[in-house]
Amino acid sequence: MSHKHVYSRQCLDEIDLQAVTSVLTSDYLTQGPITEAFETAIASYAGSKNAIAVNSATSGLHLALLACGVRDGDEVWTTPNTFVATANAARMCGATVKFVDIDPQTLNLSPDTLMAALDIAKKSQRLPRAIIFVHFGGNPTGFREVAQIAASFDIDLIEDASHALGSKILGQPIGNCTYSKATIFSLHAVKPITSGEGGVVTTNDLFIADQIRLLRSHGVTRNPDWFQHSSPKVKQPKWYYEQIALGFNYRMSDIHAALGLSQAQKIDPFANHRRELAKAYEECFRDTGIETQHHNHEVESARHLFVIKCPSPEIRDQLTQRFDLVGIGYNFHYIPVYRHPYYSAADLDHRDFKYMEDYYARGLTLPLHAFLTKDDVEEIAQTIRAELVE
Repeated sequence: MSHKHVYSRQCLDEIDLQAVTSVLTSDYLTQGPITEAFETAIASYAGSKNAIAVNSATSGLHLALLACGVRDGDEVWTTPNTFVATANAARMCGATVKFVDIDPQTLNLSPDTLMAALDIAKKSQRLPRAIIFVHFGGNPTGFREVAQIAASFDIDLIEDASHALGSKILGQPIGNCTYSKATIFSLHAVKPITSGEGGVVTTNDLFIADQIRLLRSHGVTRNPDWFQHSSPKVKQPKWYYEQIALGFNYRMSDIHAALGLSQAQKIDPFANHRRELAKAYEECFRDTGIETQHHNHEVESARHLFVIKCPSPEIRDQLTQRFDLVGIGYNFHYIPVYRHPYYSAADLDHRDFKYMEDYYARGLTLPLHAFLTKDDVEEIAQTIRAELVE
């Protein structure tokens, strides 16, 4: 059936359409000035020294890990409460992935569990090469604690901020890389802003930025200072280039960048609207037995998702059945990565992930997007409250 309230959707206007159309009638469809303008806009918003546009957040994660030196035989640690792309990016580098349980309130990687696991790993001389912190739902709570832990063990920290463009810690935007080597944003259709498909990496490390720029475009360079078969002092024709590494075709087109650049003007308005709706949801669920994601006082979340934990798995099943009947869309984020067939070969004991398993049994993602209103939130919440008392 069609849904009266979809769980998420993109929000495009006439300005966005005109931005894309202007590129279609320009001299450049890809590798042109609009991509550079989009990168400048994101770097300025995030407060980072570099922003590199790519064709997906998955590509950005892959390149960031490669730029940090992750290779065969390394370990990368992350949360199981994420889309599989987070772990896949590490596997694409040849690394082994280890999962660390979540905090039951924030639903992010647990700093306490991470610290205990790292103490054990240090004794066996098997520390990870990198840790990926996922700002789940746009919520940065716990990130600074994880950053302090990673720094104390001299481990590179990468931010999977696919949900978190527009989020802040102590008033500073996620993406400024104060605590990390690199931050990766997603520009998928239902993310905080969209370029249709796409991603962007921010970093303050010039070496990492240069490596990502090189690897996103086949490992090919036109920079004379990087040439290996020609001295920079020897003037080469304008068409000369060299492949100096095995890279990928991870570039963003100017078509996608035009939409991203137009949408970038709306990061804060979109985030503010979602925050208002999330606050309305939370007020509706007071004293109902419905648990919502905890955010500490120092963070502002972009509120990409609004997730709840139902009082029991049975009640969740009842709610989804009711939603199907009345046309309310829903989803679940995320099936624990270790439960997927590709990763289950590691034969992990699910009892080691007590809080992830509990969330998996009781969690539910409710509608939250730019077209949703507070009246819609009240209607959805009332449907849930009515089911709780039956």
